[in-house]
Parts: sequence; structure tokens; C-alpha cells
Amino acid sequence: MPWRICRLGAGRTRLGPKLSTASTEAIQGRRKNALWRWISERFFNAAGQVLQIGTVAAGASFPNKCFLEAEGREVTLSDPFVRHYAKRGFTVEAICLAVTAGRWIKYDVETGKPLRTANSYLIDIPDCFKNGVPFLECTYNFEHQFGLKATATHRKGIRDRAIAADRDIRALIASGKFSQTCACDDFEIAKSRIGPQGRQEQVAGVRLKSGGSKRVSPGKLFSCRADAVPDCARGWLAGRELSGWRVYELQGGVYFEGTLLKGFTDYGPFDISKVHPRGYAYRIGSPEGDDDFPGVELPPGTELGLDD
Repeated sequence: MPWRICRLGAGRTRLGPKLSTASTEAIQGRRKNALWRWISERFFNAAGQVLQIGTVAAGASFPNKCFLEAEGREVTLSDPFVRHYAKRGFTVEAICLAVTAGRWIKYDVETGKPLRTANSYLIDIPDCFKNGVPFLECTYNFEHQFGLKATATHRKGIRDRAIAADRDIRALIASGKFSQTCACDDFEIAKSRIGPQGRQEQVAGVRLKSGGSKRVSPGKLFSCRADAVPDCARGWLAGRELSGWRVYELQGGVYFEGTLLKGFTDYGPFDISKVHPRGYAYRIGSPEGDDDFPGVELPPGTELGLDD
């Protein structure tokens, strides 16, 4: 029987049976299958009461906080999950943007392979998402919702639009937009009546006024950026500690004045930050309009339930 050296720590080793290729792949597969357990989701109403806990992983939230969502949703990632993708060049921000796009991304756009999701969170993240600009850096051989093979015309359309959007967004950033650090006056509490699974519940979130409010004058549009909720706003929402939570500079490409994305929702929320190679990153958005909860359940690639 072939043998392998097992490392015991402190420089000690022993001989053990060498694992077959199939055994090694099985172990790697089990580790990968465990990844879905390392995402936590919680919903809060406007009074700070938890409406739902752990629809992906039960219990307390994990250390790595994603972006505050308008519908009272908080998503956190475990250290093992983040390390898994950090080794492939992902930042926490890029992981968050990809994971929360699982409602719409069901297939690998380059290979057509089904991607695993757990309760609409993306578990298998293609490498071309690591810089947070998938429309620009992925080769769209297949459509991401249904896995249909893309035509040459469709591929060219996505590519040309991504190049033009990249040009416009980087020009805005270079012109000084988003150059100032946001102050408390730049934030607002946004309330709505939608909660987990579309139930009607008063929920609240903190967001930038210029990121999705029509009350902002054109002169103040995109005037600042914020990597996280500032100290002065951390106690704004009852029953919730907002320290360390990331915030979007824009709630969606539909609000991106001065670019060809205005009015379209396939580009979702934007994060403007120097942590991204191009100075910005985004989540792939809903194809059905402004609603981030599509009215039609899309056929999944491979959907994992809580008991899998």
C-alpha cells in the first residue's frame, strides 16, 4: 500500500496510508459542501426585533459583515468562508457582492456549469467575479439565470456595454465624485414595508441619501463615499449595532446619473472603494425591475436546502 507523511505539528511526522485521488477529491468535496453553512442571515423590523434568524446558518452572526440591505437584512460571513475565497484573490467586499446575487446567478457564465446556492445565496463564486466587475471581466458564453448558450450578438452587447459603463464610472471617480468622506448629514434612515420572504413588515435601514434618494440635488449627487456606517449613525436603528457594517454608495445602477446604466437594473448596488482594482464594484441585479425580490422563482442551478 502506498504511504504518505502525516504532519503532527512541532516538526513531528508519521507515516500513514496514502489517500487515493478519489479519496482526496471526496474530502475536498465535503469541505466545499460545508461552505454553505458559513453564511448567516438575519432580518430585523424597524423596532429592532429579529424577524428571522439563520436561514442559512443558525445562531449568532459571523465576524465578516457585508452591506446593510434596505429590507432589514444583515448578512455575515465566517472566517473559513472568507479565507476560501481570499486565497483566490477576493476581498470581503467582492465576496459579499457575489454571494448576495444568488437570487439571479444560477450558472457559471463562462462554462455553463450549474452553481450551488443555499437559500438564494451563491456558494460557488466564479473567479471572474473577484474584482467585482463580472459583466466586464467574465466571458459571457452562457446566460447566468438559465444557463442558455449566449449568441455572439448577446456576448458583444454585454461586453460593449460593460466597457462603456466602466469608462463612464471611472471618469466620474476621476473627476472628484466620491472623493469626500461622507458625514452624518449624508445619511438617512430608509423605511419600507417588506421583510423576509416578502412579508409585509415595517423595516428600516441606513443608506446614503445620494445613493438612492430623489431628494438630493444634482450638485450633491455622488459627492462622497463611505466604507462603513460612521460612528455618528451607529445608534440610529433601534436594537441594532451598526458598527462595522458596509454601505453601498449607490443602491443600484438605476440611480447612476451620468452613465448609460441609469434606468437599468441588471447592475445592482455599487460599492465605490479603493479596495477594488477599478475603484468600484457592483452586484449583479434583478432583471425584472427595481424590486430586489423577483416575483417569479427562477429555476435554480443546484439549490441546497437547510437540511442538505
